[in-house]
Amino acid sequence: MLVAHNQKKQLINLLKDDQIEGPFFCPDCRAPLRLRHGKKVRRHFAHITLKDCQGIYASESQEHLGLKALLFTTLSQSEVVSVEERFPDIGQIADLLVNDSLVLEVQCSPLSSDKLKERTQAYHQQGLHVEWLLGEKLWVKRRLRPLHYHFLNFSPWLGFYLWEADLANQELRLKYMIHEQLDGKVVYLEKGVPMRKGMINGLRLPFACRKNCSLSIPLMRNVAAYIQKQLSYGNSKWLKAQEQAYCQGHNLITASDDTFYPQVRLPKVISPLSSNDVAIASYYACFEAYYGQRKPSHQLVVYSPILYWNYDKIRNK
Repeated sequence: MLVAHNQKKQLINLLKDDQIEGPFFCPDCRAPLRLRHGKKVRRHFAHITLKDCQGIYASESQEHLGLKALLFTTLSQSEVVSVEERFPDIGQIADLLVNDSLVLEVQCSPLSSDKLKERTQAYHQQGLHVEWLLGEKLWVKRRLRPLHYHFLNFSPWLGFYLWEADLANQELRLKYMIHEQLDGKVVYLEKGVPMRKGMINGLRLPFACRKNCSLSIPLMRNVAAYIQKQLSYGNSKWLKAQEQAYCQGHNLITASDDTFYPQVRLPKVISPLSSNDVAIASYYACFEAYYGQRKPSHQLVVYSPILYWNYDKIRNK
């Protein structure tokens, strides 16, 4: 943790207070704290014992501390920022609060979907927007992991997106226009946002962008051969799909490539971070309708949600 109370109950912030004197106490449980620092350890406060504290600091990594410190130092150059901001009414401690309206949560380790949903909804109820910044262990690789579906946020211009935080390169990465291919691989566009002065403009991209985005995706050929191989491997997803096809009088391994068009889908977000459920439901429906009217090809271009909505309005006139 980077903030503590002194004996006079004054708040001490290690990121901006140069001269500090102990003893130090936890702002939540009032238990005594130890000031730790070293060659490989960022200066921070730690509980002498955690048994009586319900805070969030039991396993705070050096990556987590480093990202909070870097984000605070950078954003403070141009914005009003507080670190480890407490919201007693909802029992939350935000890693950073920017301009009293944006919460940044740095997440470097897996978090239960229930806890993620609970914390996000609590911020929304306070009228705050929250962005989760994923540490290295949670970065997106070739496929979305189950937890990623819960971290996805939504923008009418950028589609489904999420943020990654790279401490080594001092950069945030915005991965947006996220889609999944037939074989489960994830495709997306990416924009780097350096952690330096002006970074707030990058963080505003999901809200401020007014440019239609597009992403060209080459489609798989001879899909039936791929499915046959997956069935031989005992892939549960394709075994279930083949069973459903049989029940309808079809066979996936004799189907043409056109049967599987568009071969690309939107990720099935289980509990989106965005509070705009109506817009997300419309995105799914309009996406399906749009490609249902297109002639199959070997290349698919996907667009921002706003394009599908406009197409749907024209189609229904």
